[in-house]
Amino acid sequence: MGKLLRPQDKILLGLSLAGDVFEVLRDPAGLVSSSYEYMYGFVPYRYRRHNFEARLKRALKTGYIEKIIKNGEAYYRLTGQGEEKLVRDFPIFALQRKPWDRKWRIVVFDIPEKSRKNRDYLRTKLYELGFGMLQESVWVTPFDITQDLREYLKALSLEKNVFVFMAGRAFIGDEKKLATMVWRLDKINQEYQDIWDKWQEERGALLGKERTKAIKKLKDRFLEILMVDPLLPKELLPGNWLGGKVKKLIKSLV
Repeated sequence: MGKLLRPQDKILLGLSLAGDVFEVLRDPAGLVSSSYEYMYGFVPYRYRRHNFEARLKRALKTGYIEKIIKNGEAYYRLTGQGEEKLVRDFPIFALQRKPWDRKWRIVVFDIPEKSRKNRDYLRTKLYELGFGMLQESVWVTPFDITQDLREYLKALSLEKNVFVFMAGRAFIGDEKKLATMVWRLDKINQEYQDIWDKWQEERGALLGKERTKAIKKLKDRFLEILMVDPLLPKELLPGNWLGGKVKKLIKSLV
């Protein structure tokens, strides 16, 4: 199960994925016109308009996004503070940008039944940090998140119950095979394929509002898949991996 996305998460992630400037609405006067029905971006097309506007105002107030006027039209873009929040809430995005050191981090834990709640908390945290489950009490990741994990273990007083190891390729074996098995990459790649095929099928037949509606559905579906995509180093991805190709497609759709 992917991380639950709050509306504000979708706004910030959408702006981040869109690049420098992301058009949320066309509105030269700075007001939303009565004819405005569907928002651009990564917001579910059924999401209530007044709720969306409230989220935008809140994000503006907190400084996560900023409003700019370009050629008489209103745009929003992610600020440095907004980028920092994304890194805090979704650390996997920042880790993906760094070169892989070719090492694996392996977490093994033995937490008694009486501490089941902490055990469940730990599994949730491991998932959020990008770990994949090899066995119920054995989790692996190619990312260097040791410091973050140790701080979390200390906060829960689990240092004596959780062991963290580092291993190289010799210990892991076939790395691509392991990654595909642990993170179910075949299934995720098929989800990306479905997005690609759906757009190739619909792009020539849709116009106006129907096209906007279809694009919004695709973008929202892309975010859902992104939340289960482990964003692994390219060295671990299958040769036919479509994640990057679909991301470029999504960014190009307006």
